[in-house]
Amino acid sequence: MSNCFSMRSGLRVAICLLAFGCVIPAAVAGVKATDVWIGEVPPSSDVAAGYLVLRNEGRQPMALTAISSPVARRVEWHDVQHQDGMVKMQPRQSVLLAPGQQRVLGPGDSHLMLIGLTRPLALGERVALTLQWQDGSRQTVTATVRPRPLPAAPAATHHHHHGHH
Repeated sequence: MSNCFSMRSGLRVAICLLAFGCVIPAAVAGVKATDVWIGEVPPSSDVAAGYLVLRNEGRQPMALTAISSPVARRVEWHDVQHQDGMVKMQPRQSVLLAPGQQRVLGPGDSHLMLIGLTRPLALGERVALTLQWQDGSRQTVTATVRPRPLPAAPAATHHHHHGHH
């Protein structure tokens, strides 16, 4: 019975922390996930890109073998390759993190693809992503839907007006 009580208490604490916007890095077996977010897409889109930072703070190599989310039929890790002026996205079946290694997934680089969205995602919404590791452990992280960064404006068309005369 004490197990049930502590699980409920832990759940209450987690709900309170989520409700007040506290960010606690999710970690399993020494792997920490931070800065987890999904880029906003139009309501008609059936795909979205997700981003995060994974750091293996443990002493053993860890392989990420699957990712899932209740809002997508499937989630894939895509590496971006620039080849002959073209950008190619290469899905990965697994990603190995050596002890101390960090992988940053960000716009214009490696990212998660949420494919077959089951519903539109609202700006500010929190979405669960479940990471599955080779040892069978699962780690659920919360991604916030954020505006996608705008592409950098060319320098020639970018003007600053500061009000100085």
